[in-house]
Amino acid sequence: MIRYLYIFILLLCLCSCSKRHHVDHIDISTYEIHFDREGGDAQVQVSATSQWRTVVEARWLRCRYISEGIYYLTAPANDSAARAGHILFICGSDSARVDITQTPGKHLSLTPDTLTFSHRGGKGTLSITCYTPWRISSKSEWVETEIANGDGPQNVPIKVSPNESTEEMSGTITFVSEDMERRAYIKRLARPFIKLDKESVQIDGDGGYITSLYLSNYPVEVVNPTPWIRTVNHDTLSHTIYIEVLRNMEYEDREGSVTLRSSNDSLIFTTLTIRQGEKIDHPAVEFAEGYQMKVAGREPFTLHPVFTDMSDSTLIWSSTHPDIATVDQNGKVTAIKSGTTLIKALNTHHNLTAEITLDIKLIAKSMTIMLGSQNVTENPVAIRFLGETQKVTATLYPADSYNEDIICYSSAPDIVSVSGMEIKCIAPGSATIYVESQYHQLRGSFRVIVSEM
Repeated sequence: MIRYLYIFILLLCLCSCSKRHHVDHIDISTYEIHFDREGGDAQVQVSATSQWRTVVEARWLRCRYISEGIYYLTAPANDSAARAGHILFICGSDSARVDITQTPGKHLSLTPDTLTFSHRGGKGTLSITCYTPWRISSKSEWVETEIANGDGPQNVPIKVSPNESTEEMSGTITFVSEDMERRAYIKRLARPFIKLDKESVQIDGDGGYITSLYLSNYPVEVVNPTPWIRTVNHDTLSHTIYIEVLRNMEYEDREGSVTLRSSNDSLIFTTLTIRQGEKIDHPAVEFAEGYQMKVAGREPFTLHPVFTDMSDSTLIWSSTHPDIATVDQNGKVTAIKSGTTLIKALNTHHNLTAEITLDIKLIAKSMTIMLGSQNVTENPVAIRFLGETQKVTATLYPADSYNEDIICYSSAPDIVSVSGMEIKCIAPGSATIYVESQYHQLRGSFRVIVSEM
């Protein structure tokens, strides 16, 4: 019995010694490593009672195992903010941690690097990216900043005062950090201005044309608030405006204006005042043919304006619709196609114009009639079925002849009815369909036979 007791006590001692021998433990040579911004290398010596593993919590850090518990750490150069990480060495239930830090990188940049303001100035923001303390070393006198220094990335509000000059101005804000320097460029546009070569113009009752020159440092748009004043042309390259003043038809003086406005700032403008005398009576002018004339033929003819005073009979002829009728400088008119146009003869001596309206309705020589796709002028008998409808078309020759009075009717509307230019077969039998143009005295007909099948 005593022998067994000794054996039990011996076993307990052996177990106790075994547990003490397998206690987990790990040691490292350093618990903190710091790299400067240039990066570099470092070593960590690890010793442990049994096998260990590593967990690297720093993506920017390279960790390599050399041998005999030696780890080789490499940190690249830092071009951003200060950064930190750590490495865990784990041996069973025991662990050790190395905290790793690196000095912030050397960097200074501005976004945007150029800001543009109108002549009114205003507010803006510059974003500075920097990982070390910085300051504003200088700035243009018309630029204000709410902050003058900082540490790390930051938005810098700026304020630009209005530009009272007619010249564009450029300035800078200079930022400094350590030995680095960056400039933001500030542009302030010129104050718009417009200056006319004259402030007012006097013109007589007959009106006419005025030329005005101006100076401006921005594009200019022309506004005509007066209906009897028109801008004929605005030459932006030569800064010239050509203005037409219409004839005054009232027996009293009148005043109007043309406004030049900066397209950059509607509050910048100037006005040319135009004063016009009362109506001026001139010798009467008219055409011997009257004020209106009907034209049916294609033969050229001459118009005859009549002036009370023919001391200067120089005339300038024009047609408002030359595609309908043309007129040469001898007053000879040639009709082109049917339509309405106004022929004018300007007496340049008296600045007076004679006008006559030409109502052109050219006579056609022949007419072709179609029933659907069938030429019933050549084949005047058509067979159609009960209930069928068909369109009638009439084509005049020449094609530009007057064609607005063509009518269509049936000799037996109870068999074939007509609506406009469309026929409808409503009962068995036959009917004659007539197509007429009374203006041209043209008439055609064809026969429609209505079949039940």
